[in-house]
Amino acid sequence: MSTDTIAKTKEYKDSLIKKAEQLITQGFPQKVVQLNELLATPMFYERKFSDVHQHLNIPVLDPALVDDDYKQPAKRARTELILVSGVEVAHLPTGSVACNAPLCQMIKIIKPITSELVEDSNFRKI
Repeated sequence: MSTDTIAKTKEYKDSLIKKAEQLITQGFPQKVVQLNELLATPMFYERKFSDVHQHLNIPVLDPALVDDDYKQPAKRARTELILVSGVEVAHLPTGSVACNAPLCQMIKIIKPITSELVEDSNFRKI
């Protein structure tokens, strides 16, 4: 290898180490402080379940009955090719269901922070 390539590789390695050290000493602690401040806001601090709960009006299906006395048949069943023209689709009788607005607001705030933390931790693994 030429000395120019070795020098560029060493420079790149040093820049990665410097960025990783900066993440560990400054980046992660700043994110922890930011998340702690966020948890102290009224949106997250001691929020009651009733504040976040949203009735979706989704019917509950009857439980499937299981026959405990099921036994293996004495003879092997015939395997016949059965063509099914479609699949049974379960649908909601009330139509579509809107997403939970309070949870969506919380996710919109938290998701960018956690995504950045995941990216930074993946970078640190390098």
